[in-house]
Amino acid sequence: MQAIGRQPQQAPDGAPVHYERHRPEQTKLYRLVQQHAATFFAETEAAAGANLPQFVKDEFGVAYSNAEITSGLWAVAVPVWQSGKVVLALSVACPAFRIGRRARVKVEKDTRATATRISALRSTLSA
Repeated sequence: MQAIGRQPQQAPDGAPVHYERHRPEQTKLYRLVQQHAATFFAETEAAAGANLPQFVKDEFGVAYSNAEITSGLWAVAVPVWQSGKVVLALSVACPAFRIGRRARVKVEKDTRATATRISALRSTLSA
């Protein structure tokens, strides 16, 4: 049985195409960003004497999928934090053709807000 949303892929010559998930978490760049993003933000803001725009910080806390992995699927994922570390991610997905630009913005905003509430709850439970 084939997984829902998966299309058999073939190269132009008819050979099967193999997909393997990218593993950014295994790269040095990913680890460096994870380890030093907060310090980078703080030092940059201190040197500039002003806060970085929120949209710059937000880009470090969201991931999107727009049919890159599963044909026709749009998704957004945001981290849930505990003790300064990402402990899980909250993700919402739907058929790409059913969600317009405004709805995507609202879903992302609501998903971020929910992840923030879960993070706060986890922090109070672990204290």
